[in-house]
Amino acid sequence: MEVTESGCTGGRPCQAVLRKHYARLEKVFSAYAAADKAQSPKKGSKARKEEQATINDAEWGQMLDDAKLIDKMFTLREATMIFVKVNLQDELFHASDQSSFDSAMECTYDEFQLMIGRLVREKVPENGEPFEATLDTYLELILLPTLEKAVKTLKKR
Repeated sequence: MEVTESGCTGGRPCQAVLRKHYARLEKVFSAYAAADKAQSPKKGSKARKEEQATINDAEWGQMLDDAKLIDKMFTLREATMIFVKVNLQDELFHASDQSSFDSAMECTYDEFQLMIGRLVREKVPENGEPFEATLDTYLELILLPTLEKAVKTLKKR
């Protein structure tokens, strides 16, 4: 993933960082993607499996709120903007294929990783070091431990 003003969107350095943290990020994603199972069709259905393979805006917001990442400097509005921008990019990219076009506001794990990159870009002030180094440090020391704690709390509900 490459570094842009909005986080990782391509290029090897960011891909390597996200690959390093893949298992931990995927567990967080899966926990929150499954959070809407109460509203899902009956257990085992194809629709439910597809729903649990994506994260919606409410689940994204809940994850950030549970992890106490929403504050005066990074509001729910900014979190929603990250979600919408990533989802909109995907929708515009696939809009030419109207036969499989789905306007649902859901993001896949790949899109979730982009949202994480954008989140880190918003939460961490630029300090002159390469973004992939900032991403790695923030994921390792702050974001992943915080999100994993939030997942434990989510599972207790």
